[in-house]
Amino acid sequence: MKRAIVLGCRDIGLGVIRALAAKDISVMAIPDGIYDFAHFSRFSATKTKKISPDEEGAKLLDLLCNLDKDWDKALLLPTNDISAIFISRNRTILASRFIPAVQEWDTISRIINKGLLYQEAQQAGVPLPRVFSPDSVESLMQEKDELTYPCILKPHETHRFFPVFQKKSLVVRNPRELIEKFTLVRNNNLSVMVSEIIPGTDDHLYNYLSYIDCNGLVLAEVSMQKMRQHPPGFGMARVSRTVPMNQEIKRLALKLLKRFSYRGFSSVEFKFDERDNTFKLMEINVRSELQERLFLAAGINFPYITYLDLVEGTKRVLENYQTGVYWIDLIRDLHAFIKWRKRENWTYSDYLTPYLRRKVFCTPFFDDPVPFAAKILILIRQKLEANLGLNRS
Repeated sequence: MKRAIVLGCRDIGLGVIRALAAKDISVMAIPDGIYDFAHFSRFSATKTKKISPDEEGAKLLDLLCNLDKDWDKALLLPTNDISAIFISRNRTILASRFIPAVQEWDTISRIINKGLLYQEAQQAGVPLPRVFSPDSVESLMQEKDELTYPCILKPHETHRFFPVFQKKSLVVRNPRELIEKFTLVRNNNLSVMVSEIIPGTDDHLYNYLSYIDCNGLVLAEVSMQKMRQHPPGFGMARVSRTVPMNQEIKRLALKLLKRFSYRGFSSVEFKFDERDNTFKLMEINVRSELQERLFLAAGINFPYITYLDLVEGTKRVLENYQTGVYWIDLIRDLHAFIKWRKRENWTYSDYLTPYLRRKVFCTPFFDDPVPFAAKILILIRQKLEANLGLNRS
């Protein structure tokens, strides 16, 4: 029987589970947090209790190594940075039983850490935002009056930064705020870059997504445009769409991936800077993306292509994908419409257009209602916890 093990069971995990199940691959879903819900999906054949790769790495490794022999040579897929790091760091042990869909730590560590990634990109001639990496308050003080405000504090390791601040970056509006927020970050033992904010709305963000086999051949690729984020500017995608292949971001992405000798699935994100008409690197993700159902609807099943390549050794000829397909996180888009409509300055037509075109939803309901219901309850719980915390403070 075809088998795969998926680490992480939020929206990305749900997309991966469904993509594999569509090809009759039996999936074991392992949640890593109390807010996971994808393991409730009817498409998940086997479920386990919550185990965090970050806090309970030894326990997770023990569980995997003691699975029934039926799971030998199962594909091991990450759906977040923490699980990608876990697989990569333990790759030698895990590869004795499974087929990890993540490269060795020497490669992955230089991509996940944005400080190292940006160094590599600069040496490769890939355009970047203007960034400055202070190593102390003293070094920051020397530069604070030379910076352009507002700017952002961008973490080297988002997977460590986000649990602390519940944000992907911190906006800074003046030198005093820069010192305060940098000090707060350093007190949490985190490293950040001070980065300029590239002007432009969320629809200036583009991704080149690809799967590269062991010989360096691109087996599948998609170009995607983000339309709206939650929260606007520096959040998670809530509306995206497939667009015709952007040859410039493809060239830049493959140039950088080649520098790492990267193999497997990746998503390279750029933001278009109208000031000099260039695409500037934002980040590279080495695990499945939030819009997994979008790629599937457009004709590219990345998890299955990964399975065919790594497990069966089957190569697929590069296929065309359908453009103009939208992906919508309905819950977050409705919330953002209510909370930030005036700030975003979109027209009602702008908001409605994705809903009137060919589309898929992040968390479908009718054919798999339990994860959707669980997600609603989790969001309500998070909101109540946040309000309770504010009241206590």
